[in-house]
Amino acid sequence: MTSSKVHLSQPQKDCIVVASALLLGVLLYFLQFDFSLLRWAKGSKGNEVGSIYLIGFAITFIGNGSILFPIPYAAAIPILAIYLPSFVHQIILGVICGVAAGVGEMTAYGVGYVSRKTMSDESKENVEYLTDKFSRSNPV
Repeated sequence: MTSSKVHLSQPQKDCIVVASALLLGVLLYFLQFDFSLLRWAKGSKGNEVGSIYLIGFAITFIGNGSILFPIPYAAAIPILAIYLPSFVHQIILGVICGVAAGVGEMTAYGVGYVSRKTMSDESKENVEYLTDKFSRSNPV
């Protein structure tokens, strides 16, 4: 078996750096959500339950739709549920977040499927090499 290295051009490296910085920024923004997002939801005059539903949907969708890096969104959902007035609202939040998770996963799958179809042969070889490397790695 021959081993080949992944060769990235400078624009590809730049795209990876920019995407990593954007994802890190989104992650850091959502890590401090307790201060900004819940304050926004509480300040939305009378419709704070709907705002919490929307925040839960957005966080779960982004967390499941992220492709390159995992986003730890699951810790946000119980914290959001604390601010809901009743158990029924918490169940509704769970259903909404479940739908968002499914839509986010399908979006990530669709992006991967379309990008696989439009990839060059060299990029496909790089992806296959990385897939082979990671599939043989031992779990920690």
